[in-house]
Amino acid sequence: MTEAQFLVDACHTPSTPSGQKFRIRLTDSTEIAWAEAVIRGTSGRFVLGRLAQGDGGFNAPWHWHLKPDSTYLVEAAIELCDACPTNVEAGGLFQFGSFCPWTSRVIRREW
Repeated sequence: MTEAQFLVDACHTPSTPSGQKFRIRLTDSTEIAWAEAVIRGTSGRFVLGRLAQGDGGFNAPWHWHLKPDSTYLVEAAIELCDACPTNVEAGGLFQFGSFCPWTSRVIRREW
């Protein structure tokens, strides 16, 4: 199986100019290619995935993660799943099930 882990940055504000970082794992070679295109600056896609409790072994210090087999890089998504990592941490999106921070950008491949 193809698998890769990436660092993602989202939700830049005046009080958090460096944003809020979280990690994703991708298990599809097409999605891995899209993530690498975002890093190179040749794609504006952002992260969309199904939420799960716990850090999944890769998203510490957060107490949630995106399920690797349901995480994609997309061009558009409904507004209901657009939020910041701190909103997910507070439990605000678990009733909806998905997280798609429109401001998210993959910034680095970790492996």
